[in-house]
Amino acid sequence: SFTRLTADPLEISASSIYTPVMFSKVKDEIVNLSRWNVLEVEQDTGLVNYGVARKESVHVRFHVTCIFDGSKMESAYCGCRKMESEDFPCAHIFCVLKYNGICTIPACCVKARWTMQAKPSFGSEECQYTCMVRTDG
Repeated sequence: SFTRLTADPLEISASSIYTPVMFSKVKDEIVNLSRWNVLEVEQDTGLVNYGVARKESVHVRFHVTCIFDGSKMESAYCGCRKMESEDFPCAHIFCVLKYNGICTIPACCVKARWTMQAKPSFGSEECQYTCMVRTDG
């Protein structure tokens, strides 16, 4: 099935990182980021807390906490816990990325097993265990 790109830089980044199945899930979150706004930002030595709110109803909020090393994002955590439960960033984290002008998905937001570069669980090592032959003298 053909997937239409909206030419959002984050979406283009996601398309080159994730497997097709995972990409469609990530794309939904990127599309949904437009419903959210960063309303508050609190900084404390490399740690930045963002208050992300729904555009239609600002009382619906999530807190996203990020750790930066200079301009490089080292980690991102959202109170909705999608990243922990589903292994890909939520719209709230994408909202923070866009707010910071980050156009490529940082490594801290990508779980290797869902990438195009993921290695199968069993490599060529699996045969070495089946090749042992017992000989009784």
